[in-house]
Amino acid sequence: MPPLRLRTPAVLLALGAAAAAVAPVARLVRGDGPTAPPGPTRAAQARWLDEDGTAILSFGLLRVAPATPGARGTVTVRYEERPTDYARFVAVQLLVLPGDAFGSDGRAFADRTRAWAKSPAGSYEARVAFDVTEPALVVVGFGPFSGPDTSRPLGTRRAYTLDVTDDGRVTRAWVDADAGELTVKAWTARPEIVRGGPVRDPVDGVDRWFEVRPELVFDGTRLRAPSDPEAPQTAVVRREAQTLEDRARALRDAGKADAAADLEREAADLRATLGATDDRLPVPEALAARLRRIPFQWR
Repeated sequence: MPPLRLRTPAVLLALGAAAAAVAPVARLVRGDGPTAPPGPTRAAQARWLDEDGTAILSFGLLRVAPATPGARGTVTVRYEERPTDYARFVAVQLLVLPGDAFGSDGRAFADRTRAWAKSPAGSYEARVAFDVTEPALVVVGFGPFSGPDTSRPLGTRRAYTLDVTDDGRVTRAWVDADAGELTVKAWTARPEIVRGGPVRDPVDGVDRWFEVRPELVFDGTRLRAPSDPEAPQTAVVRREAQTLEDRARALRDAGKADAAADLEREAADLRATLGATDDRLPVPEALAARLRRIPFQWR
């Protein structure tokens, strides 16, 4: 289970510390010279990992774009959990990551979030807002602040709400509101650990460090590995833009600069939409292979 795996680094650190503690004693017996400074204590190592804020979240894929090219709009996401006997939450969290957050090494740190919020303890509602200036895919993660998402009860009773609104200057659509699960591993502020920058907790004003990884994707076709072919719609738009550019070049060679400029603007507008033509989540090759090994499909 993910919680067991999340504790593995602490075990490895403890073993490393034990080995380091033995080495100076051996050097003293042999007379090999001064001892090395003592390694970090077990208490210090425990502070590197933080169970507060470590969780399994559901996530969805949301497509957003300015209603008018070049304009700026705002999208607001509200998440409310209504836990009953199926779960016991102290608080919930809501985050928005860029769609390419996991593309380079399969993980993202807190400072890559476009928005993040946690509810106060004993409350189960969080709200975030983020700006939209270009077509993009975003990852919306939602679930408990600490602990696993233990799923929802059967039946028609409302268990949670995930609302998306905008200021009228954005077009938006869910690609998949329940695409899979994310692992969020919280860290404390330790310079010895490389984990990117923090995000400011809007409730208590504290900086928080965490790492996010895709844990489960319900449908393997939602993933895009580097070796995967271009999405069909992306290829169509790219070919159309190239055709317009070729026509513009011919017109410019013929001395018809104004007509060429019109076609060049059309081509540029099309190329600006390329980011909105692929709804897949970019991940590294090895991660895509692992996530696609699930022997069933939940759709």
